[in-house]
Amino acid sequence: MARRGIDGSAFEPENIRQAAQCTVAFKMTVSIVELFQPVVAAISNLIDVFVAGWNAGDGEACGRPFADEAVFTAITGLRAQGRDLIAGGHTEILSTIYRGTQISATVNSINFLRPDVAAVDVTLQFEGKQPFGLAQTSLARLIHEN
Repeated sequence: MARRGIDGSAFEPENIRQAAQCTVAFKMTVSIVELFQPVVAAISNLIDVFVAGWNAGDGEACGRPFADEAVFTAITGLRAQGRDLIAGGHTEILSTIYRGTQISATVNSINFLRPDVAAVDVTLQFEGKQPFGLAQTSLARLIHEN
């Protein structure tokens, strides 16, 4: 009598090969996920630092997660290059037009372009007071580690 799987299919050599391939692919996927977990945690921490800085009204803290040579494009289209300018810009807006606002962050995706480069898409939601009627904005980051 032939052995049968849960779906009723016979355990033929080809079925066994396919099952083995799926198991190997699953184990590789799990291994890759495990490999990148510390990196994903570090990326999440950078976003948390930015959000905590914003919620504290601290532009300098908002700038900390950015690299020295980072380029930041504001929702108005203005660009700032360098951590100091990014921090200064946030200090300005958090003491004026965005004073007292609170945000939360949702990471929509983290795509590893290479093991040392990740593209991160984050939605920032305004909690409570919504300046200019904005419910949310976005933060896209390209993270490169040497």
